[in-house]
Amino acid sequence: MPADDTTARLFIGLALPDAVRAAIAARTARAVRGTAWRASHPDTLHVTVRFLGDTPLEGMAAVADAVRAAGAATPAFEIVFGPASGLPPGRPARVAVLPIVRDLDVLAGLYGDLERRLVAAGVAAEVRAFRPHLTVARCREPQLAPAGLPSAAPAEVTRLVLWRSLLGGPHARHVPLAQAVLGGAGGPP
Repeated sequence: MPADDTTARLFIGLALPDAVRAAIAARTARAVRGTAWRASHPDTLHVTVRFLGDTPLEGMAAVADAVRAAGAATPAFEIVFGPASGLPPGRPARVAVLPIVRDLDVLAGLYGDLERRLVAAGVAAEVRAFRPHLTVARCREPQLAPAGLPSAAPAEVTRLVLWRSLLGGPHARHVPLAQAVLGGAGGPP
């Protein structure tokens, strides 16, 4: 269903520290210069935990409650990024990513807890496999990921956020609607 005044394009993700986002964005921009790839804007860099898509606004409070509860039940943790690749790896792709390669058990636990809470709140169950990653670049036509994409230092993640994605303009904008401090309390952004 297309977004209108009764729905919003939503996703839930882990916020990355500002310095990590800035460093990854700058290195990616240098690596894709002169290619068909477009680096992700630093303000949009995050690790998606669950994409919801166009979601009825009437159910947003229950989604926000699920985010707060799942985040509060999960301790803060460090994520480690693997070498950049296309998604899917090794084939022409439209998305270049840094896969998450450590603390996958904590991340999978967060995903499972959040998924159970979302389904209990009336959100349809996710049917796609969970592949945690950070999208660093995109292109219009599938091609191999550009050489020289950055690696990234480990990052401490401390916030789970419900974002509204606004498409259009030079890049998407992500507006935080609710958040949880991992292992702590949640609240508005």
